Parts: sequence; C-alpha cells; structure tokens
Amino acid sequence: MAEQFLAFAFQTAATEQGQPTDIVIKVEKKKDFAGPAKIELLGLPNEVTSEPREITQETAELVFPIKTTAKSPAGRHKTVIARAIVMANGEPISHTLGTGELRIDVPTPPKVDAPPPVAAPPPMPVAEAAPQPPAESVSRGWRSYASNRRRLYPRRRLPQQRPPPQRPPPQRPRLPLRPLPHSQHQNMPRFTFQNALLSACLLAAIANQSLAESPVAKLDLYPPDVQLTTARDRQSFIAVATRADGVTQDVTAAVKVTLADPALAKLDGHTLYPTADGSTTLAVVYQGLTAMVPVVVKDAAADRPISFKLDVMPVFLRTGCNTGSCHGAARGKDGFNLSLLATTPTAIITG
Repeated sequence: MAEQFLAFAFQTAATEQGQPTDIVIKVEKKKDFAGPAKIELLGLPNEVTSEPREITQETAELVFPIKTTAKSPAGRHKTVIARAIVMANGEPISHTLGTGELRIDVPTPPKVDAPPPVAAPPPMPVAEAAPQPPAESVSRGWRSYASNRRRLYPRRRLPQQRPPPQRPPPQRPRLPLRPLPHSQHQNMPRFTFQNALLSACLLAAIANQSLAESPVAKLDLYPPDVQLTTARDRQSFIAVATRADGVTQDVTAAVKVTLADPALAKLDGHTLYPTADGSTTLAVVYQGLTAMVPVVVKDAAADRPISFKLDVMPVFLRTGCNTGSCHGAARGKDGFNLSLLATTPTAIITG
C-alpha cells in the first residue's frame, strides 16, 4: 500500500435543476510527486456530469465545473468523492480521497401576473314598496277575529291539583339540660390522647409490678436436649418461668447462660454453634432457679451434605416455583409437580 500523496477538503456546492455550478476542493500536499496528477469526481447523481482535471504538487485549490439537467434528482447528495491518479516509478497510484456534498434544489415556479380587477356592476334599481292598509283597519279586523275565536272555541280549564299537605316531622321530646356550675366544669377530666397514653402506661406498670411481686416457682429450658451435627448445624433455646399463680413468662432475655465446656460449642446470643466433638451441659439461671440441658456435638469439622429438604425446597419456595400458579398446582406444569408451598417436600411427580 502506497503512502498518501494528497488530502482533499470539499466545500458544499448548491444549484438548481438545469443550472451549472462549481465544486471547490482545497488541496493539501502530503508527499512530493513528479508530473501532473489526474483528478476526477465519482459518486455524482444521475444527469450530473463533470470533466476530469489535472493538478501539480503546487496546486492549492481545485475547481470542478458541474453540469445538471432538468431531470437531475433533487436533494442533498453526500456521496461525491474524488479519485487522484499519481504516477510514481512509472506506475499509476490511485487514491480515493475526501467526501463532498452536492445539493440540487427544484427551481421556483415563475410568478404569474395578477389579472386586472373586475369593475363592480352598477347598483340595481330599488322597487317601490306596495302601499299598506292603514294600521287602524288591520287592528280592528284582528280584534274581531280573536273575539269570534274565543266565542266559538272556548278554552278548556283543567281542574287545579293541589299538592298534598306536608306534615311536619314528629319531634322527640327533649329533656331539659341543667347547666353545671363553673367549679364542676373545671374539675371534669378531659379525655385526650395524652391522658389515654398515660393510662395505658399505668396499666402496664401495674401488670408488671403484679408479675414481679409473684415469685417464680419453676424454670424450664427448651428444647430438653441439644444435638449439633456437622459444622453448619445450629440450635436456639428459650427459657420459660412459671410463677406461683400459674402464669408462664418468657425470660430468655433475662437469664444468665453458661456452658460447662465452652470449647465444644460457641454461644451467640441465644443460639449454639458447634466447634468440637464432645458432650457438655447448658445451664441458665434466673432469680435463684437453675435449668440445665445436655448438649451433644458430633462431626463438628465435617460439612453437612446437600439436603433436598433444607437446601433445594427453600429455593423453590423463595422463587415461587411451588405456588398454585406454577408447579405447585394440582396438575403441575409441563409434567413437573411439586407439593404446594413445600407442605410435603418428598412429594414430587415428574412426567
């Protein structure tokens, strides 16, 4: 591939159909060359012609005369390019450079002279109005006609319909209200939101005080035994206090929790996590009472195998696959049936 000798910059040209114009190209020399170079335009629309031109390496501007006809297509033609043929070492080297635009407009129609104004026709003669009878004779005849019509065709009068009488609604007897003295108005309590909130707080404080005054008779810890298997297992617990009056209360947040061997399990809040294999005891203390449950840890270093019930079914439930509108329907979907909302994890029917 030969190095570029020239660079062209097109200027937009515009003309009308059937009118000539010029396309001006700015020429920039990139590399010296010997002899003249032949330049021709390509991509001109139909019915548009131009003659090739020759330039030298000193040429700075090139003008192409453009001829159009009445059939040249109107519009903006952006496909005009220039091809330069330069002789180097006795061989012609062709360059396709630049992109120009030629706009061809439709010529405006010639103006037509307006016709001379038409003279207005002469006014038509106005006919004289016919003589009218005197107003007195007309009014007299009309009065006689109207009186005869009333006499011959008397107007029928319909009986007037009276609206039914409206009775006032019965009024209930009102008891006389005796005004209260000014002193009693001042002593009456106002039922506002603040008073209601204060009353609720007082009732809650009284209930807590009554519970606090009742001594704890028994302390239970659930579950009664803790079995931790594999490293991903965990177990939470709750403490329930039974008072002397038979009322039970969840005191998990108020108990003191201890592990006999902290190296076997890790305590995070009210949840146990396995750390090493072995057996130990979990004890809780509340108001002088103690409850203990055994804790057994197995395979603490082993990872739990993938479980369909614990790992796969939660994914189905979260994504909605086992709902009534999907595979949890009575007939399933596409031959695959799941139990509705994972109520029976093992009930899977495939078609």
